[in-house]
Amino acid sequence: EVIELSNVDNENENNSDSGISPNDSEVETLIPNHSHFGNQKTGLSTVFDDEEEKWYIVASQVFLPFMIAGCGMVAAGLVLERVKELSVFKEITEIYILVPALLGLKGNLEMTLASRLSTQANIGNMDKKAELRSMIFGNIVLTQLQAIIVGFLAAIVSLAMGWVPQGHFNIRHALVLCSSSVSTASIASLALGGIMIIVIVSSHKCKINPDNIATPIAASLGDLTTLAVLAGIGGFLFKIIDNYTWLPIMITLIFLILTPIWIVISYRNEYVKDVLIHGWSPVVAAMFISSVGGIILDFAVQTLRGVAVFQPVMNVVACNAFPAIPGGYTNRPDLVDSDVVKSLTVYAAKVLATTQNLFLANLRVIKVQVQVVNGLNYKIDFSAETVYDESDRKTTCQVVVNVRPDSIKDLIQSQCQTS
Repeated sequence: EVIELSNVDNENENNSDSGISPNDSEVETLIPNHSHFGNQKTGLSTVFDDEEEKWYIVASQVFLPFMIAGCGMVAAGLVLERVKELSVFKEITEIYILVPALLGLKGNLEMTLASRLSTQANIGNMDKKAELRSMIFGNIVLTQLQAIIVGFLAAIVSLAMGWVPQGHFNIRHALVLCSSSVSTASIASLALGGIMIIVIVSSHKCKINPDNIATPIAASLGDLTTLAVLAGIGGFLFKIIDNYTWLPIMITLIFLILTPIWIVISYRNEYVKDVLIHGWSPVVAAMFISSVGGIILDFAVQTLRGVAVFQPVMNVVACNAFPAIPGGYTNRPDLVDSDVVKSLTVYAAKVLATTQNLFLANLRVIKVQVQVVNGLNYKIDFSAETVYDESDRKTTCQVVVNVRPDSIKDLIQSQCQTS
């Protein structure tokens, strides 16, 4: 018997904003010793499996973005080889120390943005327009804040690392470097963030896993965009620094003055508040590591002809292929949440009781298996038995529900068989 339902358990939804939130008595009745949920001693087992994410599906989705990413890296290397002939790159050698830090910053900010948005897409938070707008706005503001602060720190570190071996400090070079770094980080982050949002939202609408597409595209466009913006802004400011010394100072101050505003907005946004508080140490640490790599690049560019063209290319595999692999797991927090499985079990039991005219209090769950379909739906297979008569009737039920971590919404289908 297959029963098509649009909604079951309306009373439970009305009583809880989260859609389904079983109380302890319900869980204890249906799942004895539920504190050991998942332990073989209870006879219960949970199986987490994504039946849609076959290797060939992932490969087909990743292949084209990965190839585009490779082309973008090659283009970025060619751009770096050309711009090193500009006056700003010849006179301000510290800019080579800044380049890996800015490229790494771009990758860190845009890939973490892609990861956060992919997580929200996988758990269904992009389905409501109001939530989507708040999510997008909060993430854009947060990436702007991180880009400005870390870009400024990267310029300071580059100046310090360049000053130590040379033994002298040029204030005009420092002004050009700081203003170029901050403005490049902000502009590139805004442009790439917008592209990432379009890609992830479009992927979600097309039922494609955003993890397989967003990360390679972020890496491919980022280096090329960042290098072009840095060369353009840096070259312009270097030409006018003698006559308009105040302009680099004004640019840097404007961006720094905006940071308290971005902090307040980010703190008030529920989607990025936690990242604002806890997400700084990895980004700053990565910036310092990249700056050390910049010292090596500064030395290599001056001694080895043509080496600049390979700098972005060498990052292509590490920056594109590997982040896409753990992204598919880290962006699916619901896969390992036993509380969610408990909630789904109670919900499925209520569906069973409703469709089979049984009393919920007379059901005992024997086995539970949970599969995730496309990151949006849970499919629950469970066996239950009745305890109120001598027939020892056992019922197996399969339920598919549209799900979010904090709410279980529409029941798609229930299929039950009694033996």
